[in-house]
Amino acid sequence: MSNDLAVAAVTEAFSLLVEGAAKGAVAGVEVKNGPPESPPANTPNRVYVYLYHVAGNPHFRANDLPTRNGGGTVVTRPRIGLDLDYLISFYGEADKLEPERMLGAVVSTIHARPLLSPLVIEKAVELAVGTALAESDLAQQVEGVRVTPIDLDLEEMSKLWSVFFQEPYRLSVAYRVSVVLIEVDETPQAGLPVQVREVRSVPAVAPFITGLSPAAVAYSQAGALLTLHGTSLAADKVVVNLGGVPAAPQSVTNERIVVPVPETLPAGMQVVHVAHMIEWGTPEDPDPRPVMESNRVGFAFQPEIATAPGNIAPPGPLVLTVNPEVQEGQNVRLVLRETADSADDAPPQSFETELIVTTTSHDLSFDMTDAPTGEFWLRIAVDDVVSALEFDESGFIGPKLVVT
Repeated sequence: MSNDLAVAAVTEAFSLLVEGAAKGAVAGVEVKNGPPESPPANTPNRVYVYLYHVAGNPHFRANDLPTRNGGGTVVTRPRIGLDLDYLISFYGEADKLEPERMLGAVVSTIHARPLLSPLVIEKAVELAVGTALAESDLAQQVEGVRVTPIDLDLEEMSKLWSVFFQEPYRLSVAYRVSVVLIEVDETPQAGLPVQVREVRSVPAVAPFITGLSPAAVAYSQAGALLTLHGTSLAADKVVVNLGGVPAAPQSVTNERIVVPVPETLPAGMQVVHVAHMIEWGTPEDPDPRPVMESNRVGFAFQPEIATAPGNIAPPGPLVLTVNPEVQEGQNVRLVLRETADSADDAPPQSFETELIVTTTSHDLSFDMTDAPTGEFWLRIAVDDVVSALEFDESGFIGPKLVVT
């Protein structure tokens, strides 16, 4: 790896390589770093080495991830791999073919020596103006710094030269220098030595849920069996996660899992997924961890009205006791629908009001200021999952609310 002087060190070393080749072809050549521009009359023979594009190397883009743990502590020294694109432009007397001679010498030299060797890099660092590159450690980089030609067609070359304001095109060639690895100067936290090494092998087939039944379960039915259908569901140890609550299944096959619905679930739409576990610890401390997880499938856990007044007069409030506890932040709606149709075939009256729960509780209080009078079927909806009505052979029988 190398520090943040690596890019400047590469430019200096590459210019040194170009300078040696160009001077061997045409005497008195001057090599400059920077964008090409017409040289002064007293130094007509000049070569410009210009770094015009920098990009991340795709092979090293994610090589060091992650560099920090969940607490933000550095666990691996961050580094980035760069590709540097250079344009070499040749200025000289055209009737003496000096640009062509210099280009031929530079191209043949780079083709014969496509690596910027540690010796070339060290020499360039020593010859750099002042001590600007004295701290560069590019020469110690393990990965070789390779130079390869870039084949720019006429259109690409024209676009590149169009950025040089009022500068006519000169004979040019492009090269890519790669890879330049820059490492951030941060000291990672040293990890503790490994005490026990253990290797486990597991099937690399993730479980997949295709459906479940029933699609809705009421709180009063907690403990009822939920059946998951799918593929590759079976494993040595299977845990079904229902709305963040782990549950041990009653029976497991590759195509079906039967699991009881825990009553500790919060009401609302819940997400179900299957996890294949493996025990990484010891018999005394198994430390089970998931190694394969299925897709997520939703089902409704319906709230239940435990107690409610039989009648109320606006503005109320209407106080209900519900199961399970409604969690802080959940949205709750009171849903009333008239029990009997109107005699004149008008649609039955309905009323809804909602509240946002600020404290986890079984008790809910609704403002009934705008409620119409009449007898209504009484329901609540927690996060849009509506409680069920009681019924028998004759139809719905409750719960009811009379608004007077």
